[in-house]
Amino acid sequence: MDDRRARRAFVELADTLQNALDSRVLIEQAKGMLAARLGVGIEDAFGVLREHARARNRKLLDIAQEVTDGILWIAPHG
Repeated sequence: MDDRRARRAFVELADTLQNALDSRVLIEQAKGMLAARLGVGIEDAFGVLREHARARNRKLLDIAQEVTDGILWIAPHG
């Protein structure tokens, strides 16, 4: 029984870590796309992404997904 429980805990941890990695990759892709599109650095692109999500009370990951899917186009300010 303990082996099964340990194995299940390991699988759950592996799934959690994989989801975190997938989320990180998606956000990094969105940052890169925004940086190129807006002509800004990666940190500034992340700020734009974060502020867009905050202003709309949306999850950063959801906004990143829409940016990478081409559904959301965040225009440069100014």
